[in-house]
Amino acid sequence: MLKKYAPKEVLLECLKKISKIKIELIETKLVDWKILNLVIFWDKIPKDLVKYKIVFFKNMLEKTNKLLEIKKDLNNEVNKVALAPCKKILEKEIFVKLKKIEFLERIYDIEANKLDSNYIINEELEDYDYYNKIFYWFTKKDLEEEIIISENENKDIFISKIKLIELLEFSKTLIPELKWNFWSFAWLSHDYWILNIPDEKRYNIKRIIAIFFHEMTHFFRYLNWKNNLWFDYIFEDYDTLEEGITGYNEYLYWNKIINYWKYNAYYDKCYLALLEDISELEKKEEIFNILKNKWFDRRKIDLLYTRFFRYSKIWWNKLFLKELIYNNAYNNVIKLLEKDKNNYKKIMAWNIWLFWLENNLLKSDKNIDSKKYFNIMVEEIKKIINKK
Repeated sequence: MLKKYAPKEVLLECLKKISKIKIELIETKLVDWKILNLVIFWDKIPKDLVKYKIVFFKNMLEKTNKLLEIKKDLNNEVNKVALAPCKKILEKEIFVKLKKIEFLERIYDIEANKLDSNYIINEELEDYDYYNKIFYWFTKKDLEEEIIISENENKDIFISKIKLIELLEFSKTLIPELKWNFWSFAWLSHDYWILNIPDEKRYNIKRIIAIFFHEMTHFFRYLNWKNNLWFDYIFEDYDTLEEGITGYNEYLYWNKIINYWKYNAYYDKCYLALLEDISELEKKEEIFNILKNKWFDRRKIDLLYTRFFRYSKIWWNKLFLKELIYNNAYNNVIKLLEKDKNNYKKIMAWNIWLFWLENNLLKSDKNIDSKKYFNIMVEEIKKIINKK
């Protein structure tokens, strides 16, 4: 039973409990990440996939029971009128987590079959869009019929790894909490307070800008909610906002450094290609012609191609649409900024959902001044470019 807290205290108390119930749909440390993009099995592949299914479902049941217990305690609270705003938030959090458990259970057989073709698929998930809508506010039906991708000018500006490290070390003098790691994967990632950067001898200016404006936006959001909440929590539908503000900052500051272009819905266009009635070779070629505008080479596109089939059979048109959050989230941010310029400060508070903007239950008093950092880094990067 919850104590007789004020609404904000009840919210924080419940969020602390919920934060301990980890249910990941997207995991950075994946088994055979380069080939299969598996997620359910994470760090190691079980020897017996049938037996492990029992263990996996037991683990999911334990998480379900913990979530239902929190919901029960919340419903038993006496001061129901005062708690209404935070209760709505918490019920949404619990609902989405329960749906994630349901989803993972339903696609276990498909993921196991990717590891062992002899593993029998007892259940094939038909309606991926049901879960796409819950997790990412987007379905295949929401895809526009025609998406125009601009032919972008190639920017053959490269910075050495040594210069990148200098920029990272300079950043650390501004933000002491910053950590980074060079890894063997092809993707940039922000994971557990660490910037994971592909280990290369030199970096295109696009990659440099993505590190210091896209990935550092993720970093600031993590740092800000840590400073304000004092515990780790990522709201379940934060993707609808998170990737939008990272994209917004990336393009905003790119154009202050080099003559760049407008935001393009690259992945939406890729999904349109995947849904076409054409051969796999033709689909890959279409995707290459789209993503070459992001300076993706064929190797990286081959890796990305399997990622599009996360949680579904390779070459199906029943797809988990995580990549479509980018354009959708970007449009959400633009709408919020057009509605009220002060929303930028609210959005940068921490990983929190849109409902908070209406209720203002949680403060953001201890936010880092991210705009100040970004403007300083614009000048540092321009110095390096101008010396070339």
